[in-house]
Amino acid sequence: MTDETHAQPQRMRSNWIGDVKTKWLLDPRDPDRNMRLLEDFGIDLGQRLGGEWLAKQDETINGASIPPILWSIVGPPFVGDYRRATVIHDVYCFYEGDVPWESGRRRSSHDVHRMFFHAMLADDTGWFQSCAMYVAVASFGPRWDDNGNLLSTPAMTRTDYTQISNTVFKMFWNRMPRNSEEVREELDQEFNIPQ
Repeated sequence: MTDETHAQPQRMRSNWIGDVKTKWLLDPRDPDRNMRLLEDFGIDLGQRLGGEWLAKQDETINGASIPPILWSIVGPPFVGDYRRATVIHDVYCFYEGDVPWESGRRRSSHDVHRMFFHAMLADDTGWFQSCAMYVAVASFGPRWDDNGNLLSTPAMTRTDYTQISNTVFKMFWNRMPRNSEEVREELDQEFNIPQ
């Protein structure tokens, strides 16, 4: 096997905006994992991938947009190379009832999960982990229709994640697409990710 076989696809250009600064929120009615953003934070993925994705000061995050079963497999949402991506993903997935957090910033669930994939790569999360986590979140994470109504999604199991990981590994073991968006499109097709 040559080094060329395991060459990495070109990642999309991106720029982080600010730093994640939070304050833990203590509320006896909620789990103690809620945090409030103290400053605006975001990523600019360029026009092709939705431009700027901003998490505004005073918004609440808690990692709930990542299926909990992943927490025991790859670690909690705010640990590891994907933690900045998780903050932005959380803000865009956050729901109060069936109404998006801020309807003026509504984006499709497909676009939000796609942003998560590219933001993980921008945060230097490895290719394999980024692919597997993207499929897990797009398949088992929050989804909503064009009107912002939350859709039901199946609960994820360890077996689901093992199957996802094995398939991703087989897809890219001997070849790698040219760029990260091509990788994501192949994952969408292979796993029938809703558009």
